Amino acid sequence: MPANRKALRVVIVTRGIGPSSFPWNELYANDRAMSPGRHYPPVGVEFRFGQNGWRYEETGNRKRRYLALRPCAAIFYLLRLAYRGGTRRRPFVVHMHAPVVGFLGFWVRLFSWSVRIVTTQHNDWRYFRTHQKLGLAVAALISDKYTTCGDSLRATIPERIRSRLDRKHKLVSIPNAINTSFIAEYPERQPDGDRSKIAVVVARMAPQKNCFFILDLFRACAPLERLIWFGDGDQRHAIESAIERQGLRSQIELRGNRPREEVYSTLSSSGFYINASHWEGLCVADLEAAALGCWPIMSDIIQRREVAKSLNIGLYPLTETTSWCSEVSRFLDLSIDDQMRLRREIAARAREAFGLDKMLAGYSKLYNEVVAESE
Repeated sequence: MPANRKALRVVIVTRGIGPSSFPWNELYANDRAMSPGRHYPPVGVEFRFGQNGWRYEETGNRKRRYLALRPCAAIFYLLRLAYRGGTRRRPFVVHMHAPVVGFLGFWVRLFSWSVRIVTTQHNDWRYFRTHQKLGLAVAALISDKYTTCGDSLRATIPERIRSRLDRKHKLVSIPNAINTSFIAEYPERQPDGDRSKIAVVVARMAPQKNCFFILDLFRACAPLERLIWFGDGDQRHAIESAIERQGLRSQIELRGNRPREEVYSTLSSSGFYINASHWEGLCVADLEAAALGCWPIMSDIIQRREVAKSLNIGLYPLTETTSWCSEVSRFLDLSIDDQMRLRREIAARAREAFGLDKMLAGYSKLYNEVVAESE
C-alpha cells in the first residue's frame, strides 16, 4: 500500500434500492476496488414497517446484496462499523444518497466524530418536499463534502447554504454517468423501416415528468406514428384514461417497469427519445438514450443545459409543442446517411462525456480528500 494512502472504508446509505440504471448502483458492487479500501454492502433505510435483514435487488446487470434497516437499526449499524477498527489508519466514510437520511447522519456524527460524511444531491433542491429540504439542510451542515450530481444543481441550493459550503470548500460536483460497457452490447443501427417514426419515453408517471404534455406533444406531432413508454407511477390510471379519451390507444404502448435490456434494445432501434420533465437531476435515461443513438428531444430546464452543451443539441420550451414537432420533422427530412451520422456522433459524445469510469474515479478521489483533510 502506498505510504500516503489509507485503507478507506465506505458505506453508501440511501432511501431505497431498486432495479434502476442509476449510476450510484455501480458503487454498490462489493468487489470494486477503493484504491485501496473496500465498500461495505449498501444500507437501504426502510421507513415502513418491515424486518431488518439482507435483501437482493437487480441493479444494472447483476444481483446486488444490500442491508435493509429501519432508521434506529441503521444508526446502530453505522456506529458499529465506525467503531470496528476505526483508527487513523482505517477511516470510515458514510456516503448519503437521499435527503431523509441526513437525519440519520446527524445522529451518527453526534456519537462518532471520527466518521467522515459525504452527501450527494441528486435532484433540484427547490422541488424537494419540506422534510426532504430539512434533511438536505442537515446533511449540508454535517457533511465533510457535499456533492451535486451535475454542476447546474449547485445553483438550486439556497444561497445561504451554498455560500457556506463554498466558503468551507465543501461543495463539489460529480456528474452522473452511464455504464458504457452495457450499452456497447447494443449496435448502432438505423431504425428499421417505420421504427424511425417511433418515440420512446423512459419516465416515472409522476407530476415531475410532465406526462400529459407528452401526450399533447405526441398528438400534435404528425410524423410520429407510435409512442412506447417505460415507467409506472401514481398517474398511470389518469394517463390511461387520457389516452383512451383522445383515441390514442392503438398508437401508445405503456410497458411499465421493464428490464434494462428491453429498454436499451428499444431505444437503440427507435427514432426519438422524449423527455418533457419540469425538473431533473442529471437524468441518466437522457444520457443512455443519447449513448444508444436515439435522437433526444427534451425540455429546456437548467439541469439539462450542461447535457445539451456536451451533446451539442437543442432543447425545447414547455410552453408550446410547435418547436418540438419541427425538430422531429427536420430530422426525418434528412437523408438516411445524415441521420445515421448524427446518431453516431451523439452516441460517441455521450459515451465520452459521461462514462462511468470518470464518476467512479471522482468519488474515489473525493473519499481520499475527505480523509486527508480530516487529519
